[in-house]
Formats: sequence, C-alpha cells, structure tokens
Amino acid sequence: MKSAPVKILARHAEKCRTLGIDFIVVVLPDSLREADPLLHEMTQSGIKTVAFMPTKEYPQGADLERFWQKEDSHWTKDGVQETANRVVQNLQIGNPN
Repeated sequence: MKSAPVKILARHAEKCRTLGIDFIVVVLPDSLREADPLLHEMTQSGIKTVAFMPTKEYPQGADLERFWQKEDSHWTKDGVQETANRVVQNLQIGNPN
C-alpha cells in the first residue's frame, strides 16, 4: 500500500505523463537520510527520482562538504552541477512536434 505522500506524487506524475511532461522528484543529500523510505517507495511506484542514495564511498549520499556551502544552506556550484547532471540523465527525450 502506498503512503499518502507517494499517492499524491503518483497522481501528479500520472497527470504530467498524460500531458507529455516529465515529472521528477529531486531529493538533495543530507546527513539525516529521513527521506530514504519514501524514495524507495517512489521508485517502486514508478515515480522518477533524482536521489543521492548512500554508497560505500558516500554514506550520506554525497560529499556534503563539496555539495553545500560551509556557512549556510545553499548549494555549491559542484552541488548544482551534479544535481543538474542527474536530472538530465532522467529526462525522457520526447517527440519535438
């Protein structure tokens, strides 16, 4: 059974699909990893996601010192570029009609 947030996101994703729009949920890396269960559920439900999942090299999903500014909660240039690259990888190339 889908959780309430995933049901809502699945409805939005389906509506976007009917309009020929790619719907991608982007979840940025953090040290708490609270969104991981929802990310797995979204993936299992067919919702496209860009997620920085833990790896052996990066248990928090990314090098957080490289991803986030040291003095505030804004992304670094590297964090923006990595996220953009992952979004582009997930985009579906459609018919340009």
